[in-house]
Amino acid sequence: MNRLVLILVAACALTPGPSGAAGTESLAVINSIYLGDGHPRDLVLTPDGSTLFIATFVSGDVSAGRVKIYSTARGTPVCDEIVVGGEPAGIALSPDGTSGLVTNTVDGYHATRFSAVRCRSLENIQIDSNPEAAAFSADGSLIYVTLKWASQVAIVNAKRNKTEAQVDGIKNGAGRAAATPDGRYLYVVGRSGGLFKIDMTNRVLARTIPVGGLDVAVSPDGKWVYVSGRDSGRDKENTIKIVSTADDRVTEIIKLDATPVGLASPIGGRYLFATFARENKLAVIDLVSKTAVAQVKVGRNPRRVVASPDGRYAYVANEGETNIAVVDTAGILLDPAFAAVSRAVIRLTPRTATGTNDDRMTIAVTDLEAQGVAASSAAVASDWLRDELVKTGAWRVQERKNMEKVLAEQALQQTGCTDAECAVKLGKILNVKRMVVGTLGKFEGSYVASVRLVDVETSEVVQSETAKGETIEVVEAGIRNLARLLSQPKE
Repeated sequence: MNRLVLILVAACALTPGPSGAAGTESLAVINSIYLGDGHPRDLVLTPDGSTLFIATFVSGDVSAGRVKIYSTARGTPVCDEIVVGGEPAGIALSPDGTSGLVTNTVDGYHATRFSAVRCRSLENIQIDSNPEAAAFSADGSLIYVTLKWASQVAIVNAKRNKTEAQVDGIKNGAGRAAATPDGRYLYVVGRSGGLFKIDMTNRVLARTIPVGGLDVAVSPDGKWVYVSGRDSGRDKENTIKIVSTADDRVTEIIKLDATPVGLASPIGGRYLFATFARENKLAVIDLVSKTAVAQVKVGRNPRRVVASPDGRYAYVANEGETNIAVVDTAGILLDPAFAAVSRAVIRLTPRTATGTNDDRMTIAVTDLEAQGVAASSAAVASDWLRDELVKTGAWRVQERKNMEKVLAEQALQQTGCTDAECAVKLGKILNVKRMVVGTLGKFEGSYVASVRLVDVETSEVVQSETAKGETIEVVEAGIRNLARLLSQPKE
């Protein structure tokens, strides 16, 4: 109750100031996700906002590139880190969130494909010049990679993992990039000036726009492009320029007191996130009043930022430190003056529809068998698994109480059911299509959770997965990731 009161008071205190000045009460850093020795270079969220993929490097060791994967709900790893090439520059996820690509600026200039579901690298892709940013096409079949020291954008075939073409004409090297939601165009910032519009269908440079900058973002409706940076003219003003995608003309210039670096798409089409790297701050730009209505200290050298799908949280990569700052925007969304925004934010639906036409498989999860751990711990771990399976939206998950009631009527129990034969027997009684069985134990000081997905009709073990961790918090994150693995189609 006290926390809610504080948030509401902060919201009422929000007052936009002149020339980008604003109070910090409406934003709050509520958590820091610590990355060990990894400095975050870039980050991206899964489409449902549940998981962060972070490209990191180790200070003093250019070869130690890693992708670290963290749950946004708990701020803990969901699986082991992925080894990639040295000095990662950019990271991108496929539209369905199942795979990704990291650009590497050393190790012979290449990019690394990885499985976002299985948390492992897939293949290195040779790219002739220093790769910078990446973006997938709308159908996920192609990956566009900007080349830092070339005048090109490379086009990579996502199935063959090979560069099959390039778009020329990006003067002075290509930098950050953002695609329109419909996948028709890619806007690329030139490292020494210029904004370049790539026609992703015809694979040609469609237009050069005289707008220089450091980062670029596209509005959720695809009508506007935002470019951050500092003008190179005599006044050297710090600005965000707004470009209309209809005619590629600058329609507005927002002047700020500090240089905006990283950008994230607007909340509900109205608020734009921007990092001030030198000032160590995150700012929220109101695109109606054309001012920074709020800002907050987040950490040293914040370069990149992403926003949750509903705009409630911002995740800031503090490159000068080894953490991600988690910023709560409730003070803005709850402000009466901006209440419409909280109703207009994007809300994602489960990837499989629910309702009267629900055609999802019904699944049941037996309690994991305890092996060297308390039975109560195994029961809790089983609930984590059930809970995350529900959240994926891929299954209709039978309630534990209903399971116990049906089995009690048959004088049966779920305890000790770990093999396919037992799973099939219980599954037929419970009238479900699939069963999940498994164990939770300890091995050489680590918790180990092992689960199997069994087809009740064929008795086939469809999938088998394992998670382990030295602490119960880490293994919890691993178990929740197992639910994601069980809910994704096989590669």
